[in-house]
Amino acid sequence: MKRFAFKTIIFSLFILLNFILINSIYLGLLMLTDWDCRKRIESLKFNNADFELLALGASTTSCGIDTEYLTDMGIKSYNLALDGATIKTSYFQLAEYLSNNVNRPDYVILGINPPIQKVFDVESINPLVEITSDGYELSLSDAPILRFRWLGYELFMKIVSRKHRLADFSFGQIKYKMSVVDNTDYCELYSEVERVASSHWIGEIVRLCSETGIEMLIVEMPGYKATQNLSKTGLGTIQSANGFQAKMVNLNSREFCRIFEDDDWIVNSHLNEAGGLKLTRELAKYLSK
Repeated sequence: MKRFAFKTIIFSLFILLNFILINSIYLGLLMLTDWDCRKRIESLKFNNADFELLALGASTTSCGIDTEYLTDMGIKSYNLALDGATIKTSYFQLAEYLSNNVNRPDYVILGINPPIQKVFDVESINPLVEITSDGYELSLSDAPILRFRWLGYELFMKIVSRKHRLADFSFGQIKYKMSVVDNTDYCELYSEVERVASSHWIGEIVRLCSETGIEMLIVEMPGYKATQNLSKTGLGTIQSANGFQAKMVNLNSREFCRIFEDDDWIVNSHLNEAGGLKLTRELAKYLSK
């Protein structure tokens, strides 16, 4: 009986040590190679940062807004957008940034995917942000191999995919150099401004910006032909359900998207480096307005 108990303890320790080793290696690889991990680590080190513009949103924003270009223009900028980030995640990131840095940005750009594709008020927070936030209590379920298992695909793609290996990371933006042709067809769609205005978490970002004197611009991000709309491009104002107002511009209109060539896309409505630069040059004009 004692021998059996001893073997059980040894086997359990073996499993535990291997679990710790595998998770340590996995976490180390993610920290070295995953752009969202690098961005999160980098942004947590900001202390009294003096960025004049922050970009928030999901992967279309992370690829599409060239914060290095804006910085070179004289607007010091950083792209906080994360792959798969919910609007609540963007709110959390902005609130966290404002609490950690005395200097307020002049502008916040919130990039949103076409409303027809997006559920704005999902209550989850990106795990990278959640488990690294102040006060979060770690548990066994937060082991990297369990919590960040979806990032394993990205890690694999960086090994086997040339387009992933050639990507650059600059001022928070992910710059892909390769291109994937848009083979989708147009649909009869319109920008759903009412859905944007009624979103609780978009409204909370609008409120936070209004209360801290930050000028906010909501940008419907460009996408493949199948997601583009027939609404006008122009700059307008939305009023959130909480009574606060923000500017919004529709850059997913067919009219606007004529600036892009077939080789400006990477995959699934994501712009590559050349496409992101084209978008940001046009977007800068709306900042001046």
